Amino acid sequence: MSTRTSIRSRVSIVACASLLTVWSVAQRSAAQDSPEFGAEEEAAAPEEGLDESAPVEAEPMPMPMEEAPAEAPRGYSDSAPTAAELLPAEEAGPAPLAPSVRVAAEVAFFSEGADDTEGSHLSISPLFGVGLGISDSLEAGVSWGLSYQDHGAPEGAMSQEGENAFVIGNPTLSLTQHTQKGETFFSFGGSVAIPLASLPDAAEDIAITAAAYQYAAALRGNWNQWLWAPDRASAAVHFASHAVLDELLFGGEAAAAALIPTDKGDMAVAGQLAGEVGFATETVRVVLRVQGVATVTPGLEDPFQVSLDPYVTWNASAATTLSARLTVNADNPAGVEGAGVWALRVGANIGL
Repeated sequence: MSTRTSIRSRVSIVACASLLTVWSVAQRSAAQDSPEFGAEEEAAAPEEGLDESAPVEAEPMPMPMEEAPAEAPRGYSDSAPTAAELLPAEEAGPAPLAPSVRVAAEVAFFSEGADDTEGSHLSISPLFGVGLGISDSLEAGVSWGLSYQDHGAPEGAMSQEGENAFVIGNPTLSLTQHTQKGETFFSFGGSVAIPLASLPDAAEDIAITAAAYQYAAALRGNWNQWLWAPDRASAAVHFASHAVLDELLFGGEAAAAALIPTDKGDMAVAGQLAGEVGFATETVRVVLRVQGVATVTPGLEDPFQVSLDPYVTWNASAATTLSARLTVNADNPAGVEGAGVWALRVGANIGL
């Protein structure tokens, strides 16, 4: 009896111990699934061989590797900032330009039919120019014009033979400085005309030849008349300015010249002034221009010439500008009551 009781007691103790072991394993497995278990255990458990009483030195944080500075361009000094670095983009201005070339051409045309007292008139005058950009602001140029004049006989005249002449003008060399202040552009410079234009020795040819020069100047309102002054050299100074504000253009030009005779005749002094107002965009300009020219020389009856010169320009591309003008002489000697000269002028300016 006692033996069976002893066996039963031992079996009960073993069963209880087994249940406790299983419960302990289950609890430990549940604790390992928790994210804090490993951290707490690692924090609680000291590393082997580590003296807990000794202070632990923190390892320095790794610093990012410094990149080697890029090599500066040759000829550049970082101690001297450029204008573009010092000023906003709209104030820094364009970078210096390499030498450039532009060519320009214009043709002026005038025609008038014959009547009972006056014969027909036909005037064609081309003008060519070449400009060389020496620097970003200085330009050297040369311009040279030609003129063809044809006079027909009046209606009902016994002889219907007319006369005509083809002449060359005075080639002109110029040097112009360009500058900009804010929204305003300025140019100033000087020019000299080489006296290649001349009148013939034959008396019967003088009148038509002189008319060819006079009409070439009148087609342009006598502006820059030294281009067409026969037997005269000239030296001139010129100034121009214009500004575009909110697509409104304002501008003006002025020049003065001394016309020096190479053979006979008196010296002349010419002055000219023009004002402009118009509408301007990046591609098109529509401008009304009024200009006046005064010529002072002994024996000249009417020294003043006023003309209207409205024009339109179109930037066909970054390097090409096309223009069309209508020049109307408003008073004598070339105006309505005088010769009645007007002109249609078309031109092009092309950068190379």
